Amino acid sequence: SGSRVVLASSSDEAHPPESIIDGQMETFWATTGMFPQEVVISFADLKSVNNIRIQSTAVQHLSIMRCVKSEPTEFQPLSESKDVEKVDGQLQEITFDVEQVPARHLKFIVHKGHDFFITIHNVHVQGNAAN
Repeated sequence: SGSRVVLASSSDEAHPPESIIDGQMETFWATTGMFPQEVVISFADLKSVNNIRIQSTAVQHLSIMRCVKSEPTEFQPLSESKDVEKVDGQLQEITFDVEQVPARHLKFIVHKGHDFFITIHNVHVQGNAAN
């Protein structure tokens, strides 16, 4: 898919951050402890993003930042941050709809959790190659 995880604020060997982009719902990134927690996904080329879907557990407050530079250095907000309801026994479905926003890197910041640990099972970014 041309995307890779380039940075994560925590890592657990059994539940590595790369699990969020492997397309498998059984695998996930589990955070270890304090908040905020961050993960950065980089794309091979500039992408025009119009939708981001995240499946997670125990996320309470989340924001997404974007960067258009070749290196993931200067980030700006992609959209408004979101408060997320607690869902028992199933995955949270978090959707960010944006209008053709250019991004080369996306930083996902979990500011708060409903629990001490959160998991992110899948991040799906919809968009096209930017001109």
